[in-house]
Amino acid sequence: SGLQLRAHAMFSIEGLPPGSDSLEYAWLIDVQAGSLTSKVTVPQLVCLLEWGQTFVFHVVCHEFELERPRSLIKCQHGVDQRVCELKLDCIPGSCLTSDTLKYTMTRLAVDGANLFIVEHSCAANIKIGAIRLANCNLHNQAIGEGVSAVIQNIQIRQFIEQLDNCRVGGQPAVLRRSNWMEAGCV
Repeated sequence: SGLQLRAHAMFSIEGLPPGSDSLEYAWLIDVQAGSLTSKVTVPQLVCLLEWGQTFVFHVVCHEFELERPRSLIKCQHGVDQRVCELKLDCIPGSCLTSDTLKYTMTRLAVDGANLFIVEHSCAANIKIGAIRLANCNLHNQAIGEGVSAVIQNIQIRQFIEQLDNCRVGGQPAVLRRSNWMEAGCV
């Protein structure tokens, strides 16, 4: 069906000295996909899962972020972090940077998925309803990051190929019409 990628940043100049740059205080990435349908073999599925794992690692890993020079770190008020006079007294340490305070959220929405995993003379069908995943950094003293997931429904069916011995001998496997029988359903 379709695929959309949207990004939204929110900026403010409230509480900043005149002439300073605006402050980015929130960032949202939203990925939406329609219904996904696929027919794969087990080795193909393993390759896709390894790619997905590597992709998520590179997106989430903070090791590859660019580092700023340590000479001058600007706080959320746009001044040197060590000499900021606008820092709240109830927060220990130096004034926090805007990157530390920035609210980030990533959302993934898929309308549904229909996956057939096919092997020689057997197949599995996994049908999943709407999928919603969200990840955000929480500004709470007890929790630093949160993930929520909602999956509407899941149905798994197993099929086996029923061979007709009368017709098997004369036709190659590619030309033969298969009869599939449902062996189980969850």
